Amino acid sequence: MSVILGIRTNKKVIIAADKRTTAPNGDYTDDSCKIYVVSAHLAFATMGGAAQGYFIDKAINLYSYEKKQNMSVENLGMNLCAFYEYAKTGEIPIGDLATFRCVFGGKNDLGTTSLYCCFSERDKLVFLEKDACICQPKGMHYAECVDIFNDVYINYTHEFPERVISEVALRNGLVSPTGDKWVYDVGLNDSACITF
Repeated sequence: MSVILGIRTNKKVIIAADKRTTAPNGDYTDDSCKIYVVSAHLAFATMGGAAQGYFIDKAINLYSYEKKQNMSVENLGMNLCAFYEYAKTGEIPIGDLATFRCVFGGKNDLGTTSLYCCFSERDKLVFLEKDACICQPKGMHYAECVDIFNDVYINYTHEFPERVISEVALRNGLVSPTGDKWVYDVGLNDSACITF
């Protein structure tokens, strides 16, 4: 199971995810990176099936280096829609699309920051532009995750993603207390992916 989240300001975008991957038999590992970096200014994280993020990443990597460097958040959204429609044909083994969740963000077409939460609903993708979002793991209510998110945001601005994921893991045994975060700074037009 997974928890993924994002937060956006005018200067930065942060996307984070826990590291747990669970096999169908219940065995799990806490060493998976669920954040996919497209370029220095664009990344996404997925949950709902490890294969989904893998195949999206592979599809995006078919683009030339130059095209990926010029890709915006809006372009990535269009690519996610195309991937989703193709996946519905059953041509690739990605599991249940009904569980698909994604957070993506970085630099938009205007050169500022954007963050989107994306999910499957009634056989289509829904995109919501947000300043902050969290996708809850199986077995947790969304409101409980939002309460954790808000409490940590108010009380711990330093190491915010780390504390949110750690708190969710304490309440849900399906989530790893370790994770990764991608931090994009629009002023520097650069980013870093950090394991915690």
